[in-house]
Amino acid sequence: MNDFMLGAAVRAQAELSSYGGGTVTEAAPPRIVGSVRDGVKKFTGYLTSNANLKLALIVLGGCIIFICVGLLAARKWWPNTPIGRSMQDQGGGKVVWCLAAIVLGVVLIAPDQVAPFIAAIPAYLAQIVMDIFDKIFNFSTAA
Repeated sequence: MNDFMLGAAVRAQAELSSYGGGTVTEAAPPRIVGSVRDGVKKFTGYLTSNANLKLALIVLGGCIIFICVGLLAARKWWPNTPIGRSMQDQGGGKVVWCLAAIVLGVVLIAPDQVAPFIAAIPAYLAQIVMDIFDKIFNFSTAA
C-alpha cells in the first residue's frame, strides 16, 4: 500500500470516527417480507373498503370455488362423462389449475387475511436468497 492510499484510509477513518459518535452501522440485506405484507394489506384495504366491490369479490370467489370443486368431483366420481374424461387427460395439469383456482377463490373471498400471507411466501424465498448472498459475498461488511 503506498503512502497516498494509507493517508486516504487514515483520513477516511478519522472522518468516520468523528461522525455520529464514532459508530458506523453496517449495511445488511433489506428485510422485505414485512414491507410486502404491509403493501398487500394496504392494497386489500383499498379493495375491501368499497362494500359493493367486496361483495362482488366474495361472489366471484365463491363461484370459482364451486366450479372447481364440481370439476374435481366430476373427475373423481363421473369419469365417463365428457367433463370427467376431459379432466382425466394425462399431462394436462388440469387438477393443478383447479387447485390454483380454488386458492384464488379463497383469496377473493377473504383478501385481508389470505393475500398478505400468500404474498409473503415468495418474499420469504427472496429474503433467503438475499441472506445467502450476504453470507457468501459478505455484503453487510463491505466497505
